[in-house]
Amino acid sequence: MQFSSLLHLLKMCKQKNISTAVETTGDVPFERIREAEPYLDLFLYDFKHLDNIRLKKVTAGNGKRIKANLLDMTYCSMTGKTNDHTASKNAAAIHKEDAK
Repeated sequence: MQFSSLLHLLKMCKQKNISTAVETTGDVPFERIREAEPYLDLFLYDFKHLDNIRLKKVTAGNGKRIKANLLDMTYCSMTGKTNDHTASKNAAAIHKEDAK
């Protein structure tokens, strides 16, 4: 589903007090996640694989972005802050290990 359509649908549901949920692999720009968040009641993160190479081979996904987004979402959830990618910046060591 295109993001603009998803966001429109989520907003309409919220206006009508319909509960909303989204399942994603997290392989999207983090700004999209933050933009949709106010309209979501449940966010399901479908984490496929820790190994970036295997993930790329099987799903063509971007493992580094998926992990960074998960870290950023966790940071936002735990601190209540609107994130500027603080968690993923602080997780550089994790990403460096994955590149090996």
